Amino acid sequence: MHERRSPERSRVFVLGAEDEYVVTRCRDFTKRALTDWRWLPAPDPDAEADAEDVLLVVSELVANARLHGGGPSSLLLRRTGDGLRVEVTDRSPTLPVLQRDAHPARPGGHGLLIVDRLARRWGAEPLDGGKRVWVEVSEPRRIAEAAVEGRSWWPRRRTKGSGTGSSVRSCPCPRSRP
Repeated sequence: MHERRSPERSRVFVLGAEDEYVVTRCRDFTKRALTDWRWLPAPDPDAEADAEDVLLVVSELVANARLHGGGPSSLLLRRTGDGLRVEVTDRSPTLPVLQRDAHPARPGGHGLLIVDRLARRWGAEPLDGGKRVWVEVSEPRRIAEAAVEGRSWWPRRRTKGSGTGSSVRSCPCPRSRP
């Protein structure tokens, strides 16, 4: 595996041969990027939940590539003007299909439903020797608000015991998309 960095706008993680820990490695890679881009640590529980949603989306895309696409080839994280674009390439030319009739009590078949719920937009496109599945997510709300107001949102160091101890999303579900 090879990591290429452009700390300002994008990160690429080039994946090698079959790796049973590829989902974990991609989550860790994404978490480092979000930390470098100051999405993490988040200034409040809502922004924390938004960043955790990005990690969940990455996990779902990479797991799908591993299970259905012959293994992921690369993970690209690209900052946009108002969010983040996540791209996962794999070796299968078969484009994913959203299965809205997955049985809620049975495992499997829910990954793209999760992606669809959390993404602002998503899609897939064929590539030579495989495909690219991409997702666009919005920047966490508090970070975007701070940028518009011209102030830093970077949290002050917390003293011991000052955290909430909860990462539960406080907004009602189903989540509305902009």
